[in-house]
Amino acid sequence: MICEWTFGARGDLPPVHLTWYDGNAGKRPPLQKEHNMPDWPEATLFVGSEGMLIADYGHFKLYPEDRFEGVRRPQMPRKPSHTDDWVQACKTNDPLRPGTNFTYSGPLTETALLGIVAFRAGEKISWDAKNLKTTNNPEAERFIRRDVYRKGWEI
Repeated sequence: MICEWTFGARGDLPPVHLTWYDGNAGKRPPLQKEHNMPDWPEATLFVGSEGMLIADYGHFKLYPEDRFEGVRRPQMPRKPSHTDDWVQACKTNDPLRPGTNFTYSGPLTETALLGIVAFRAGEKISWDAKNLKTTNNPEAERFIRRDVYRKGWEI
C-alpha cells in the first residue's frame, strides 16, 4: 500500500504533502533507487527544497551527497528509552516531556487510520477533522464508526 496525504496551508506555511510506503510489502519511494540510497528496513525520507535526508533509528544520510559532504551528525546526550521517558512523564505529570509529547499522538493516529479508511473505501477521501467525517464519501463512514455496538461496548 502507498498512502498520500495533503495537509492544507496554515497561516504563512504552505501545504504539506506526505507519502507513506509499506516497506514490509516491498514498496519504496522511487527517489531511493534513483539516488542509490540505503535500503534500511525502517527509514524516513524527508524531501526538502535543497536536499533530502534519509534516517532510521541510528543512521542518516544527506543527498545529494556531494552537496552535504563533511556534514556530521551532532553529538547528542544519550536519551532514555521510550518506556523510561513515559514513566517519568507520568511521575512528574509532564505530558510535554521530550520523547513523550502526547499532544501529537491523536492527530498522528488519525492520519494513519485515515489511510486505512481510504484503502478500504477504494478511493480518495477528504476529511473534516473538526467534525470527524468524510466530506466526499459517505460510504467510507462505515469504516470510521458503527451504528450498533456489541453489548457492553456501547458508547
